[in-house]
Amino acid sequence: MNEEFPKSIEDEFSGINGRIDAAVEVNDVEERRGEERRGKERKGKERRGEERRGEERRGKERKGKERKGEERRGEERRGEERRGKERKGKERRGEERRGEERRGEERRGKERKGKERKGKERRGEERRGEERRGEERKGEERRGEERRGEERRGKERKGKERRGEERRGEERRGEERRGEERKGKERKGKEQPSLSVSRYRLCDISLPQLQS
Repeated sequence: MNEEFPKSIEDEFSGINGRIDAAVEVNDVEERRGEERRGKERKGKERRGEERRGEERRGKERKGKERKGEERRGEERRGEERRGKERKGKERRGEERRGEERRGEERRGKERKGKERKGKERRGEERRGEERRGEERKGEERRGEERRGEERRGKERKGKERRGEERRGEERRGEERRGEERKGKERKGKEQPSLSVSRYRLCDISLPQLQS
């Protein structure tokens, strides 16, 4: 080992990289075996590195696939949840719609029943009104008949009274006329007493009496 050390020995010792403090020269066989061993070790290291990198790459790929699978399953799960929510929403809306329709039917049924009840009440009121008006009309007719009967009986009574009055007037006038006639006869009799007496006397005197 002469001067000019340390120096680069990369050309003669390719397996050594960097600076060294000393080097030992060996024969070619040892060097070759060392080179082979180092080459094998290097290749082993490279192979192990390649394998390790392959394992890492496969691990990353596997993790990527797993992550993608997890993401896909997450997407599918979220899709299922979303579809489940949509289905539940549709079912809920369907239930609400059916509930609204049922409540609408019940409300329309109640309104229809209310209208029918009101119609029956109105018809009942109209029927009772008709009956009441019929009774009032019959009452009016009955009262009219009674009033006309009263008027007719009043007229008949007045007619009877008038005929009675007329008959009594006729009788009274007859009495007065007969009285006047009687008075006239009496007055005439007072005015001609001798003639009538003599006449009666003449009539009453018999023939023997006349001869005597």
